[in-house]
Amino acid sequence: MIYITNELIYNRQLLPNFMKDINFVLMPILNPDGYTYSQEKDRLWRKNRVKTSKKECIGIDLNRNWNYDWNNTNSDKDCCSDSYRGSAPNSELEIKAIIQYFKKNLTRIKGYITFHSYGQIIMYPWGYTKENLKDYNELHDIATSMSLKIFEKTSNIYTKGSASSTMYQASGTSIDWMRGKANIKYVFALELRDGGENGFELSTSEIIPTGQEAFCAISVLAKHIVLKYQSGSTFCRPVYSILYTILFIIYTYT
Repeated sequence: MIYITNELIYNRQLLPNFMKDINFVLMPILNPDGYTYSQEKDRLWRKNRVKTSKKECIGIDLNRNWNYDWNNTNSDKDCCSDSYRGSAPNSELEIKAIIQYFKKNLTRIKGYITFHSYGQIIMYPWGYTKENLKDYNELHDIATSMSLKIFEKTSNIYTKGSASSTMYQASGTSIDWMRGKANIKYVFALELRDGGENGFELSTSEIIPTGQEAFCAISVLAKHIVLKYQSGSTFCRPVYSILYTILFIIYTYT
């Protein structure tokens, strides 16, 4: 996220015009308590740090807590599980804060990207089912463009497809809520570096190229959104709001 922020702010004048036609909203850390715990206690901690019904079991998996097909596939009711979905959908303050923001700005938000690790995969809904979206071809074309741009930049290969086909089926995820409840058309999730050699524990030498790959994906989606909505607008330079949020940073499991 630091790399993305640096490019958008300090290198703004070097960006193509379509990147200047979009308002970018970045949420660097959705799980601050879990992030702090991963720094101080458990390097690979995934969940937040809320208390559960069992004193010895802490935390809820925020990417199983969204109110879309909640409490079904790969979403655990056991509060000691890494994939614990919570006692109710949208129960967590972190999720409620995001939903509140979306409801206030929904007419302006045209796209959503969430970054995870690892696997080098570009995904789009659905996660809860293997059924394809009606605009599957358009989303897959965008994912393909992202993959090509990443390869041109770093020579790294990212696979692409729906979340359920490239990884596994899962319920209560953010991308399914964004598409199924918020009705945002352009929804993507990226599993960043690496392919499995080092997993969640990348060397510092991979920080910048990982940031470059994330920024490649953002720029491809931004260009598509501007061209898509500009073609039907009477304004010369419309400005759209696109939300880039990180639900789980590089230290968490997916």
